[in-house]
Amino acid sequence: SELQTGDRYVVADCGGGTVDLTVHQIEQPQGTLKELYKASGGPYGAVGVDLAFEAMLCQIFGEDFIQSFKVKRPAAWVDLMIAFEARKRTASPGRANALNISLPFSFIDYYKRHRGQSVEAALRRSNMKIVKWSSQGMLRLTQEAMNELFQPTICNIVKHIDELMAKPEVSSVRFLFLVGGFAESPM
Repeated sequence: SELQTGDRYVVADCGGGTVDLTVHQIEQPQGTLKELYKASGGPYGAVGVDLAFEAMLCQIFGEDFIQSFKVKRPAAWVDLMIAFEARKRTASPGRANALNISLPFSFIDYYKRHRGQSVEAALRRSNMKIVKWSSQGMLRLTQEAMNELFQPTICNIVKHIDELMAKPEVSSVRFLFLVGGFAESPM
């Protein structure tokens, strides 16, 4: 369906750090736009999924260990987060197989030296059934694990849009356009 004079639409710019919402109405002449609601951002971008992954690592390996690793091995921490970012982009709701995230050797070694046990033992001890260990040095995140990482951020985005739609000045919106990098996620 094509946009016509009088139609109202929401643009949700879903980026890394925020989701910014604007509402426009198509006006005459020549389809000019009237802004009905100025951009409002909420801290619900893709970085929320990264923070959930970090929280999951803290749950498995201990917050004190993760904080120490970030300080003592910052390059390896960045490598780990880059590996997660790459896998995060391939996550989709219908995916049956687990997502593998390589742990840097320095993470595995640092954990063994500071905790006196293996990463695999930490995973077993954590009782986190949705994350497994691969003998190739990878965390295997099940679809359920990925859903747990994405859902809080997705719920916040939906809530942010719902709150906007409840405002009288944006009634009768006909279209919602999702744009930005995070909007490309099938999740």
